Amino acid sequence: MGELVAWQGRYFGTEKKGKWYTNGDVDSFIYALGNTKSGRVVLVESIISAIKLSKTECCSPLFGSHISNRRLLRLAKMYKSVVIWLDPDKQRDAVIFARQARLFGLDCQVVISDMKPKDYTQEEIEGYLK
Repeated sequence: MGELVAWQGRYFGTEKKGKWYTNGDVDSFIYALGNTKSGRVVLVESIISAIKLSKTECCSPLFGSHISNRRLLRLAKMYKSVVIWLDPDKQRDAVIFARQARLFGLDCQVVISDMKPKDYTQEEIEGYLK
């Protein structure tokens, strides 16, 4: 306890560099926000989207856009169903991850939207998640 496992930072400079920096094994933990006893979790890319969606559903940020088999196995032990809501540029990947999740016994759905989850109002988020 008290040990730094991973961190992520964002670059705001004007030089052409990577936008996000991640160090450590962010795949080794599930960081859930909201009603964690619901049996369902929504996976999103960023912590900002997770905070906003957690007002409606249990939500977990991926700290990126990849979902490993290791993470899917851990999710299958914790939840009955998963909703994957990635940013519009990663929707094809979301469908692939959903297929993999079903192989682990998860009931899995994908939200396809025109904007990032954090860009919607609470009412619109609720509509997507119904």
